[in-house]
Amino acid sequence: MPSDGPRSRLSLSRVDVRDIVWTSVKEVVVLVLLSLLWAALVLVGVVVLSVSTRVGPTARAFGLPFGLFAVGVGVGGLLRTWRLPPFR
Repeated sequence: MPSDGPRSRLSLSRVDVRDIVWTSVKEVVVLVLLSLLWAALVLVGVVVLSVSTRVGPTARAFGLPFGLFAVGVGVGGLLRTWRLPPFR
């Protein structure tokens, strides 16, 4: 009884390989776009914090909470984005 070895158990057509590659590319693109979004939010928070510390007390009262919130949400979003399981 002849055996083809591992090829008999695992046969991928070109369509299957293209589908796997396309799904992987889409996942990477979504992760990169989400990361850019969260990084932009962190950057906005840092800018608000740096500006609000240089101006008067009224701006500091509004800028400090917003800046800290933006940085916290951005960092949390980045951490959550890279811990996501692959979507199907």
